[in-house]
Amino acid sequence: MKNSRNSMYSEYSCKLYKNNVVEEKYMYTPVVKENLGSNRWHVYSKKIKREVRLKGDLEYDHWVLIETNPMVLDFCEKPKQIIYIVNGKPIKSVFDMWIKWKGGNEEFVAVNYSYEIDSTHKRKKDSAIEKVNAQRMWCYEHDFAYSVNRENEIRKNLILLENKKILLPYMGQAINSEIEIVDAIKNKIDNGCTRINQIEQELTKYHKTKIRRIAYLLIVEGILESNIDRYPIGHNTEVYIK
Repeated sequence: MKNSRNSMYSEYSCKLYKNNVVEEKYMYTPVVKENLGSNRWHVYSKKIKREVRLKGDLEYDHWVLIETNPMVLDFCEKPKQIIYIVNGKPIKSVFDMWIKWKGGNEEFVAVNYSYEIDSTHKRKKDSAIEKVNAQRMWCYEHDFAYSVNRENEIRKNLILLENKKILLPYMGQAINSEIEIVDAIKNKIDNGCTRINQIEQELTKYHKTKIRRIAYLLIVEGILESNIDRYPIGHNTEVYIK
């Protein structure tokens, strides 16, 4: 990962010793804690184990998808501020999020409504357009992946988004102590029970609420596949072994 020491970072490095070789890993902390406007969200992330501060409903919905995505290892909101010169004008901006995925890939992210960055729209925001252009060019020069997430992408599946909000409380719950019931659920799925209520009826040894809690946990951890992208989550939710 390439980094420019002339940029305005809010990051720290830790030296990791592996096979007698010192490896340096960069991690980010938020550079913006205030001035997020009146419509702001303060939420607790079980994935990164700290409070996350978000600006507006769109950033919140985007965070829900990141928080509940088992392919995301780490993230940071408002991770870095840059100053980049575009057409002779210095553009100061802050990335909306940094994400580290399983496999090691990292990317910076902007979260915007489509009209804000559409130069032909009557409600366009020149500052948002400048921000995205500057960030895209900076990332290209510094060899970072960059994406712009709009509302039509973040909210393209409202059923899935609402289901993931329901699953948020199940994030980070311990599963190691529930191996017996996890194996029992998987066994029932292998034998044709694909709906949560079927599994609840079959596994009379356990309380129904516990079975559902474990099933939801397995879904949010990516251990079980489900149809929550098509139907509201509940007792009729279908689950499959990944």
